[in-house]
Amino acid sequence: MKRKHRTTFLMALLVLFFVSPFSTFAATLFFDSQGSVAVGDTVSLGVKVDSKGTGFNAVQATIHFPIEMLEVLSIDTTSSATIFNFWLSHPSFSNTNGTISFAGGTTHGVV
Repeated sequence: MKRKHRTTFLMALLVLFFVSPFSTFAATLFFDSQGSVAVGDTVSLGVKVDSKGTGFNAVQATIHFPIEMLEVLSIDTTSSATIFNFWLSHPSFSNTNGTISFAGGTTHGVV
């Protein structure tokens, strides 16, 4: 009888684990403002995170941009330019597809 109760208990735990909803949080990514620019100007934009005061330690994103208006020349991932100290997917861009993609993390939380 003891074995039957243990099996039932383990089955209930497995069901709760796989059925219970997992909480996720989506922060807002935005570009810092640079003011006015003219056609042909080269500008540097930083990607910022608004986590609404909730701590986080990783961000994954794909940014889409209009290929007829913008061209990415480079992405700065030096330690002075980013809060992340490791990359799950190193930042990359495609001017053909109009995308910038990355997945980065930090070993210390950020608010």
